[in-house]
Amino acid sequence: MNVAKLISVNFNLRKPLSKKATPLYMIMYYWNDKGMKIQAKIPTGYKVLPSLWDSKHQIPIMNSKDIVLSIKQLEELSEITSYITQLRILAYQNNFCKFDILKENVNKQSNNSNMSPVTPQFINAKRTPKATKMLKEYLMKYAEDRKVKKTSLVEYQNNIKIFCEWILSTNQTDSAKCFSQSSFVDFISWLRNQGSSAKKINKMARVIGRIIKYIASTPQGAKCGVVPVTFTPLKEEDKKQKCEILPEEIDAFKNVEVKNDKERYYKDLFLLQLSTGQRISDTLKLIKGDYEVSGNTIILTTIKRGTKAYISETKEVTELLEKIKTNPENKVKSKKDKGLGNFIKVLSARAGLTRITPNGMTLCEEISSHYARHTFVTQRLREGYTFEQVGKMIGDTPLMIERIYGHPTDTDIIASLQLQPAAANTPTPQVQASLQPVVTKEDKKPLSKIIINKKLLHLKEIFEKRKNDFSLFELDFFGSFLKNEYINVYHILLRNVFIKLNKDNNDIMYMSDKELINMLRFFDNDLKLTKEEKTILYQNTNDTEEIIAKCKILFEIWLK
Repeated sequence: MNVAKLISVNFNLRKPLSKKATPLYMIMYYWNDKGMKIQAKIPTGYKVLPSLWDSKHQIPIMNSKDIVLSIKQLEELSEITSYITQLRILAYQNNFCKFDILKENVNKQSNNSNMSPVTPQFINAKRTPKATKMLKEYLMKYAEDRKVKKTSLVEYQNNIKIFCEWILSTNQTDSAKCFSQSSFVDFISWLRNQGSSAKKINKMARVIGRIIKYIASTPQGAKCGVVPVTFTPLKEEDKKQKCEILPEEIDAFKNVEVKNDKERYYKDLFLLQLSTGQRISDTLKLIKGDYEVSGNTIILTTIKRGTKAYISETKEVTELLEKIKTNPENKVKSKKDKGLGNFIKVLSARAGLTRITPNGMTLCEEISSHYARHTFVTQRLREGYTFEQVGKMIGDTPLMIERIYGHPTDTDIIASLQLQPAAANTPTPQVQASLQPVVTKEDKKPLSKIIINKKLLHLKEIFEKRKNDFSLFELDFFGSFLKNEYINVYHILLRNVFIKLNKDNNDIMYMSDKELINMLRFFDNDLKLTKEEKTILYQNTNDTEEIIAKCKILFEIWLK
């Protein structure tokens, strides 16, 4: 038998910065019989006050000019020192060959009156996985199982880094205990003390909560006692609303003087966005020439949605593209540049864009590249294009155009109300009959189930025209329903599926969602669901992301 070789034996405190007595651990490093370097962490059953511990020599402090100890304290520290010495002897003795044998030897000494009693925790000690390591490992598995997009994965990784920073900076035990409900609450409190906004905390808590829930569902998580955590979202401040950049403000921006090639590059880049309505990522793709041309129309596949945007190749667009491509700065701007937002603000301030926006700030202070998209959409709607037509121009859905990007003024709405119907012998123009006002905060109340069902029927017609292309499902879903309506949408879709399966309508209306889901299992063979779809559909959860995933699966069944 190959004999294991001991490397070192050390003694460390669990929380060296604690103001209270903290557990003392024996840390061993050794080569096992397979030639692997192993670390073993064994609780000694003793607690030591950090101020009375000499970390350099790894023994209790018994003699110091700055510390006065009572006789009882001296006796306790003397006992710990003796115990440490005996553990070192056990570890370094010649017959050591395995970690389990060391624990067995310690167990044999437990009846020795000269040695402190060994606790069951010491005898059964095992190395536990670190929380930081588990988070990083299971995040990748979660991303692979749930097919998380690369951009979302980067965001999740950043959230994990902050959670790991909390573990280290607050001297938490780097173990599965960090995944407990109390630790999760402490993490939220720490974020608030760091000055994080409610929106950021809610977003981060949802991500960490999902990963902990995923870990809890694994064998290792169950073995470590990990259970899902709960979180009540904090109240967020009202989201800042973007607005249209007015024609006179656009003219002022066009006429602003630039000092160098870099400012000219960013100025032309923003003007190109105003002319096309594209996101900055798609605008950079446009500059690279990564698109198709049909007549006088550029067909660009958008990066974020994977949809096609149809851009009119006007004289202004052609000239701006030429200016940007010949600018020396274009050679070094291969990726999305975070400097764009800053340069837009600088140039806007120089152009005198000081109008006070609905958010109570000057336009030059809050303007960003995305204001160009909102401006483009609002201008096209004012010209009479329909929501669907404008959606094709920028590669988005009509619902997003109506609810998010359009900002009609009172004048626009009044003008739309004064439109007269065309004469019988006059061809009907392909324009929008009226502009819809922006949905206000007061309007955002949950829809009734009847209206939700009508919206679902409308979505069904749209998807049938698309030949059941689900690439834009999430986009249509977010655009059609509010967050507080998702549960009702799920409730109605579930019943629509059973109506499609020719079940008695009267029976299903009085059954709970849980009863219907259990009944749905009997139709697995008919529905032909994948293993992943079954996992998502049959799990009991109210998580927003997973409710949407369930709705997508039920919607697909309903369409078949």
